[in-house]
Amino acid sequence: MLDNSTFDYKPHLKSAYIDPIRTVTVIDDEYPTIDDLISSTKDSFSQDNISRLKDIIDISRSEEYNWLLDVYNGKEKKIQEGTVSNRLYHSDLLIL
Repeated sequence: MLDNSTFDYKPHLKSAYIDPIRTVTVIDDEYPTIDDLISSTKDSFSQDNISRLKDIIDISRSEEYNWLLDVYNGKEKKIQEGTVSNRLYHSDLLIL
């Protein structure tokens, strides 16, 4: 029988918590959303924030994870009214 000091939990944690993730939402008002990128407001974001977001996108789209990714800036009428956005209910992982 294995005791707790020799049992390797990492594979079980990965299969229970990481492998089931399919969708990821990044919430940060300093990152441009897709809507921002196709509009004229993209120039208002710092290059450092865009670079960090690109790293997150690259990791999410890597062969290892293959996650569907959305970027959300929290600017929505529902948020201002104190209710939760419907966009957050459809995500397996939130990155704040």
